[in-house]
Amino acid sequence: MPDNIPFFVPFKKNPHFVGRSDDLTRLHTALQGSRAVGIIPAGTSAAAGVNAAITGQGGVGKTQLAVRYAYDYASQYPDGVYWLTAAAELDKVFAQFGQDLWQILPYRQMQPDSSDLAILSRLVYTLFDAEEINTLCHELHVDHEYLTGQGLERTQNLVSYLQRQGRLAELTALVYQHRPKLVNRPQDELIRLAFTYLKENPHSLLILDNLPDPAALHEAVSRDWIPAELPGSLLFTTRRRTVHGCQAIELTVLPEPAALALLLRHPHRRPAQEPTHPDHQTAREICALLGRLPLALEIAGAHLGKQDRIPMAQYLAELRQRGAIGVLDDERLPVTPAVHERGIAAVLQSQWESLEHDEALLLLRAATLFPEAALIPVARLGLLTGVPEASASFFDVTLAQAMGDLDDASLVEELKAGQLRLHPLVREYAAEMTHDKTAFAHQCAQRVAEAYEDFPTLERHCAQRGIDAMQEDLLVALDLAAPASAAPDIPQRLQTLLRLLQREVHNLRGWQPQAQPTHFAQQIAYRAQDLKVFTLLEKAQSFFEKYKSHLATLQWAAKRESLVLEKTLIGHAALVRAVAVTPDGARAISASADRTLKVWNLQTGAELASITLDGSLECVAVAPDGVTIVTGDGAGNVYCLRYVP
Repeated sequence: MPDNIPFFVPFKKNPHFVGRSDDLTRLHTALQGSRAVGIIPAGTSAAAGVNAAITGQGGVGKTQLAVRYAYDYASQYPDGVYWLTAAAELDKVFAQFGQDLWQILPYRQMQPDSSDLAILSRLVYTLFDAEEINTLCHELHVDHEYLTGQGLERTQNLVSYLQRQGRLAELTALVYQHRPKLVNRPQDELIRLAFTYLKENPHSLLILDNLPDPAALHEAVSRDWIPAELPGSLLFTTRRRTVHGCQAIELTVLPEPAALALLLRHPHRRPAQEPTHPDHQTAREICALLGRLPLALEIAGAHLGKQDRIPMAQYLAELRQRGAIGVLDDERLPVTPAVHERGIAAVLQSQWESLEHDEALLLLRAATLFPEAALIPVARLGLLTGVPEASASFFDVTLAQAMGDLDDASLVEELKAGQLRLHPLVREYAAEMTHDKTAFAHQCAQRVAEAYEDFPTLERHCAQRGIDAMQEDLLVALDLAAPASAAPDIPQRLQTLLRLLQREVHNLRGWQPQAQPTHFAQQIAYRAQDLKVFTLLEKAQSFFEKYKSHLATLQWAAKRESLVLEKTLIGHAALVRAVAVTPDGARAISASADRTLKVWNLQTGAELASITLDGSLECVAVAPDGVTIVTGDGAGNVYCLRYVP
């Protein structure tokens, strides 16, 4: 895979992928065809893009085929390969993609990899025209006449030059300065950025995984942004068996040789692939019993690898005892849903019972609290379960050990960037094994509160993951804590922690621990004293005493801000003249002298929408319906707007 191609696929390359070479060829032919194949609105020309779909039942390997195609054919898409999990509404999916693109820009402590640099080059090229890039060069004291090439190549040369000089932070600061609307990331702006970027990079592959309804591809996501009209190649996976107006690549179960290879992949089991081996027939019967379904075979193969001394005939008997069914037929294997469902249930039960550590089971159960197909941060699972990152004693099971247990059992898909994903069928089984889900969710929420009430844990997560990830941790925990009849103090503790972080988010976002080792503790100590969170205050003060550092302690303050201030929302360029809150208390609308009207999420502090009007805005009101907004400017103009969440 060439280094200069952006490659944003969260999955690692599956070393156990087998038996799909013909499907990969068919898929590539469909995507590279001279005519448009896929879901395309009526009247759209072939230039709208080349699309294809992978359909089939759960566990047949749709996602893994898309992953393998992305890795094997990345060089065919010089503008990049981009993976989106499409289980949610497409407006949120594309807004998240826009945010992911934008997050490439901020300064990173670590050296950016080639994908980051390629994205940065393309983003600068997308956001600025040629003359504006000359202006950037002037502000960076770079002679633009010495930049060779045209268009994207010229921008790539600028980024490469600044990287060699160690000056990428200067470039990203200028991008923030010149494109301030994107700094606060309102959803509509993020969607616009995502679509503009994809339009400016037409030789790209966009993969939408787990798309519930393919018809949504030719509906507007926001304004007139329609996914099916993007110029690049579009590939999506779906459980829908019928996909109208699209060339579908329908997956069936694995052929027997591939099924045997997947089942017998462990070195101690591999000899049974030979027809003369005494266990060969037993292996064939196991494949038949599991309906030759890749998910079931991969989990069964992991079990046989872990228990490599157990006779294969004993495993076959146990699967039958647990309810797996199947009939071996050399000509045609029955692939009814009952075969698959009972086969998967049998192998999942065997793996569940064989997990070495209880902590692994706890992680698996906690992962079911997230939506289907969600990409789950492993660190967040550690907080929810209380499984420690480092051991305090020799006998402690760490987060890495428990994750290794699940990975060895093929019960999770371990992704890049410290994330994991549960296959929907594994998630369904693990959820069934969690009996009192409400009580379990409350326990997980309580563990997050206890973790973040510990100052060293709070500081470590901010240093490693950033303040925004921590806010998301607390918001997830708050959702799990409601209703909290069993422990009513949990939401209050979580809200206090969230309020503390949100009051300091503008100071802690972008914190560099190596350059500012005491900055986090100082700000938390100040805010903890301000909000009377004395437990955290004492622990922050202990930090300064331990490192013999100086601490500025708040004695008293006379401030213009209210003592009940929840958070500071930053985004307007001039005075804010008026603010209104929707009847449900979920959103605020601010009117400013900078001529903008902004909509804010009061829980997260995120800017949801922004519109620039004709004059300095002086007032704002929200109708009882919560979506009709009226504002007026200093020139006497009155505007009536409708905000659609």
